[in-house]
Amino acid sequence: MKKIILILLSLFIFINIDYAQAKDLKGKWSLGLSGGMGFTLSPKEAKDYFSHGFVFSGDLTYMFNNNFGIVPVTFSYTKLSFDKDKFAGDLGIPQSVFEEIDTSVWILGLTPGIIVTSSGESKVRVFGQIGAGFYHFKMSVKADAVNLKEENSENDFGILFGGGIEADLSERMAIVGKAVYNWIATEDESTSFLDFRGGIKFYF
Repeated sequence: MKKIILILLSLFIFINIDYAQAKDLKGKWSLGLSGGMGFTLSPKEAKDYFSHGFVFSGDLTYMFNNNFGIVPVTFSYTKLSFDKDKFAGDLGIPQSVFEEIDTSVWILGLTPGIIVTSSGESKVRVFGQIGAGFYHFKMSVKADAVNLKEENSENDFGILFGGGIEADLSERMAIVGKAVYNWIATEDESTSFLDFRGGIKFYF
């Protein structure tokens, strides 16, 4: 995470932007791609054993004017890491029991929404985003030693709130750094996690 922040700061400071005025966003589409880390906030069981993971996301945005647009297509893919050592320790069983067990948990979010951004003369813009849709969870447990393979999946409604900074590299390209909070209405207790992402956006 520190490396991503340092790279973004370096680009903000040293990039040579070769035009005087900020781009006119009105009527433009953009395609954004980003990646980073996600951190589980709740429920407690998920935070304890699936505390973080890798996030990859993409979105398609249309700007009605320089300050407001829609995000009709957006997705995020989160692959969570399972802390086998902590799980074994809490259960009081040998860690070697889990060596042959492969556990996979991932979440696919599809959450279209709206975006609000600053504009004016600056080539660095602050933006906020809100979206709603569904999140698809899938968990699988595989143990070849005992010929075990179990899978479970579910779809749940969720919302996201995000915001960050966008800096122009050229008339058609910008770099983006953002934080995104996801809240999901999972069964029994809601699930929430916070993402920190860095990426690039292409305007056309």
